[in-house]
Amino acid sequence: MSKYLKAYIVEITRDFSVLMTADGQFIRYNFPAGKHEIGDEVLYEDTETESAVLSQEEKQTNNFRMLKGLAIGFAAVVLIAFGSFFGVKYFNGLGSSASLKVAGEDAAALSETGLAENSKASQDSADELMLQDAASQEKAAQDTAESADSDESGSTDVTEDTSGEGPVSSPILYEGLYKMDQFNTDLFVDYPDIKIQYRVNQDGQVCPGSDVELNRELSLNFTAIREQKSFNGNIDAILRNMEQEATRTFTVLLENFTQGQEKSELIPLEEAENSFKLIIYGYFEDLQ
Repeated sequence: MSKYLKAYIVEITRDFSVLMTADGQFIRYNFPAGKHEIGDEVLYEDTETESAVLSQEEKQTNNFRMLKGLAIGFAAVVLIAFGSFFGVKYFNGLGSSASLKVAGEDAAALSETGLAENSKASQDSADELMLQDAASQEKAAQDTAESADSDESGSTDVTEDTSGEGPVSSPILYEGLYKMDQFNTDLFVDYPDIKIQYRVNQDGQVCPGSDVELNRELSLNFTAIREQKSFNGNIDAILRNMEQEATRTFTVLLENFTQGQEKSELIPLEEAENSFKLIIYGYFEDLQ
């Protein structure tokens, strides 16, 4: 039958503690760091599986550590007593005027500290207001830039609206900017849920210095590829000029767009339009 004995903690490591028993032995016990402090009186179970008697070398090391701690503690007590004795004697020899002077200096220091803290708090409040104002201005600028992509154009064309309720307002699923500098070549938009193919058709080539304008048009083809899913939303093609300014916006509405269905749009291009931004709004639903 195991029994519990008293001991004192003389050393603490990460995984165990070293205890000094009542008969002067040092044992290692499973008290991890953070549970007790050095000098605490603890109870330990006197079993061979939970504790182990330290070797002679470990005993000598722990004896040295204990004596070193006692010596440091005794020296600290002597220094405190010595300082207290002469400190009391010194302050007893001072007159009341010196005490008042010290009190006045302390009050002045406290007053200066209070003023400094108030000044710092006011400065922090002003800095916080400036940061909030800057954040508000930055957000307003971002909102203006985003709205310019769709609302800055003088004319907005909606190619199809079978519901009669206008474009669908839905979460943005994808945004991408594409140049129109390759002609008569099938290219693809890197969106995984709907296959989107675009092509810039152009008749012939323009010679340098020629005033002849060639007909160009942007062809967009959409194919639903997700299994057992139906897409509802709209896809905006925002045409841009060389200064990256929005010129026109074309919106394609897709309702109950399921796997295998296709839809195409053909957009005549103006001379200055050389890129477009594609934005996909909407959501996918499971087929019933």
